[in-house]
Amino acid sequence: DFKHTYLDTGVYCITLVSTLSLGCSDTITHCIVVEEGPRFYIPNSFTPNGDGLNDVFYPVVTGIKGYSMLVFNRWGDQIYSSDKDNDVWNGKIKNTDILAKQDVYLYKIIIKEYEGEEHEFIGHINMLK
Repeated sequence: DFKHTYLDTGVYCITLVSTLSLGCSDTITHCIVVEEGPRFYIPNSFTPNGDGLNDVFYPVVTGIKGYSMLVFNRWGDQIYSSDKDNDVWNGKIKNTDILAKQDVYLYKIIIKEYEGEEHEFIGHINMLK
């Protein structure tokens, strides 16, 4: 087995030259594409106060198919859920017009990669008004 770690994205061509003790040789080249993997950042606070800045909560992601999200209050009651890829939470309870109070909430986010693999993240979000 041969393994190599590439430090950057791009197209890399690998050439193998095989020579027998009798002097016969053969060469094969194969090019591979190294792409950037998924990257994500989950913020720890948001301010749904209507000022147009940081009004919704969502993970900042690139290189994925999508995500789904659940949000719970401190007593474990689910107050938001979305199975729709790339949806955001605006701070309202169960998609009503009732804005949740300033508090710490728990989230569960499931990131879906293009290849079908899923990754689950659980953490907390501070809602500030």
